[in-house]
Amino acid sequence: MSNAANTAITAEEKAKIIEKIKKCYARSVDRGASDAEAEIAMRQAARLKAMYQIDDAQINAAAGNRTIRLARANARHMCSPGSTGKALPFTGIISIGVARMTGTIVTHMSGISIHTGTLNEFYQFSGEITDVKLAVWLQEVLCANALREWKSAVTDEPKMKWLKGWAGAVQKRLFKMAEIEAEEEGAIKASDSNALVVLNRKDAMVAEKFGEQKFTKSKGEAGVDGWQAGMATNIPAGGIGSTEQQKLSA
Repeated sequence: MSNAANTAITAEEKAKIIEKIKKCYARSVDRGASDAEAEIAMRQAARLKAMYQIDDAQINAAAGNRTIRLARANARHMCSPGSTGKALPFTGIISIGVARMTGTIVTHMSGISIHTGTLNEFYQFSGEITDVKLAVWLQEVLCANALREWKSAVTDEPKMKWLKGWAGAVQKRLFKMAEIEAEEEGAIKASDSNALVVLNRKDAMVAEKFGEQKFTKSKGEAGVDGWQAGMATNIPAGGIGSTEQQKLSA
């Protein structure tokens, strides 16, 4: 894979880009920022990382920061409005792909809403804090995109069958993205001792704290039309650096 994006800039320019990414991350968790502002900041950070092939380990190394923070966060809005509170089946398929791509652990959770007193199912992502934030954002965006695309789909397939096909295709693409990122991290570890320490320590801490991801096979038939739509949809994820596997949304 070409490193043209990295070699085309000077060390000083790269340092400035890393500072911009750090500011975007800070803005994304600023309590004074609106949801829209936080999402824009996270997307901008993802876009810069992908454009210049900058990894979180490089950001930490450049800052001389060896602190790795672990966190848990919940992705919500997984249920249909007015439903019994059960997460729609296709959302679980997406969550597995999101967890694999972001290097997080996902757990299917349920609880009683303090506002309505009804059951509410959601997905909890665990891992390094920036990975978790990306996972939660990506999970919610992809689920919303699936439902939006279903509304405009021209198909005879039942809704849930179509959505399952869409989610299966997206999961496959997310797994491929994870493979690409693993290859890039391997190259970074081989050439950057600071990154090697940070990445290995992060992996060890996540495994010790949260364990390993457990995968379960989904049940039911997936739609062909939904699959084709999922293979063609935009996946707005950052940090992979491959324009073939990923298109950053505007």
